[in-house]
Amino acid sequence: MNDKGFLFVTCVNNPEEYQYCKAHIDLLQVPANYEIDFLIIDDAKSMAEGYNRALQHPFRYKIYLHQDTYLINPTILFDIIHLFSNHPKLGMIGVVGCKQLPDHGKWWEGDHLYGNVIDIPETYRLLSFNRADENKSYTSVDAIDGLLMITQTDIPWRDDLFKGFHFYDISHSFEMKRNGFEVGVPQMENLWCIHNSGRYLDVEAFEKARTTFLEEYMIENKELSKESRMDKDSYEGLYENKHSDYFKGLNNKLFQKISPNSTTILEVGCSEGKLGAYIQQQYNAKVYGIELFPEAANQAKQKLTDVIIGDIEKMDLSYPEQFFDHIIFGDVLEHLKNPWAVLEKLKPYLKKNGTILACIPHIGHISALVELIAGNWNYTKNGILDQTHLRFFTRSTILELFNSTGYNIKEIDSITSTNQYCEQWISHLFPLRKLLLMGDEPFATDIRTYQFVVTASIKE
Repeated sequence: MNDKGFLFVTCVNNPEEYQYCKAHIDLLQVPANYEIDFLIIDDAKSMAEGYNRALQHPFRYKIYLHQDTYLINPTILFDIIHLFSNHPKLGMIGVVGCKQLPDHGKWWEGDHLYGNVIDIPETYRLLSFNRADENKSYTSVDAIDGLLMITQTDIPWRDDLFKGFHFYDISHSFEMKRNGFEVGVPQMENLWCIHNSGRYLDVEAFEKARTTFLEEYMIENKELSKESRMDKDSYEGLYENKHSDYFKGLNNKLFQKISPNSTTILEVGCSEGKLGAYIQQQYNAKVYGIELFPEAANQAKQKLTDVIIGDIEKMDLSYPEQFFDHIIFGDVLEHLKNPWAVLEKLKPYLKKNGTILACIPHIGHISALVELIAGNWNYTKNGILDQTHLRFFTRSTILELFNSTGYNIKEIDSITSTNQYCEQWISHLFPLRKLLLMGDEPFATDIRTYQFVVTASIKE
């Protein structure tokens, strides 16, 4: 192994584009006594198969980059040496990645994205995510994107599994970790590269590779999603698998709907009481809670005025009539067998001028629609297709839910979420809707809506 060499590895099907890539490499500053070499692969059967050819080369540092990735940091080779020399267990680095890969395998929808890159789908734009802690030279992540992958140790690429051009990068990230190495996104003082991402996606090939990845590396998801629907009682074990943070959140969108003059509030599914405690602190109101899971409820009891442990669908309530200014359902209605009955049950306890405040996931979000087009309905540990969801809603079915139970919706706000991949899909849907004589509103908002926030009052 030659410790003083860099090998640039690229699978090429567009020689003109690669020349632009190589022209940027030629401008890099090369450390003294170091060599550089190039491996151009123009007949790769797959990315993994092509990249495996690089493992025969003696240079220690291998820089795998797409033909449409252009290195713009002239001192990047110095940065690579410094980072790897100080961190021998850091097997691979990239410029963008996620700290926790979602159950569905798409890194860009993961928790805690890190890194930055200039992206050129049509015009130049900066994709900038979280930076590594200032006291650290890199952040350890689950997976990095394949636009630029730099290694200091040779691990075989899984060409036995990935026969095309998708998920080879996420797979290799996991292979690094299987072999005891870290994968990281460095603290980049200056941008390292530009990526001309293009707009084309072979959905069928992508989904085939994603399924392969999930089966090889995240098989537990397959086990969790075997049953599309279960009796609610059997879901309790699934809640135990959730990350502890699931029960700790403060929904700021719901807090913003609280009237400062409120005196009494009920939160159904109060979890550990973080939202209720914040309301009490800010408005000096009394917040009551109902929580199904004892461990979370016992935490809430230490913060709120009163907490009942039990199932809202089964319990009898002893609150005074017209007692609450607000009744809150923060991501709760979708977990119920019969949310219609629960809304009816709680109506007597809401003041005449009081409101129901609810946050509800939107099954019509573009991410769920793309999955369905690809033939998938895979449950996950959280998100729109949370494995504990029993009901699924769109704007129209939310309106029906409240209207049929005797409420008027005063406001329905959108919490939107999108990314480059989603926007590529959305751009193709507008012409289809015009062909079907459908309008753009509220579709343009709803297709990007991850959750709806509803404010409803009792019909007069």
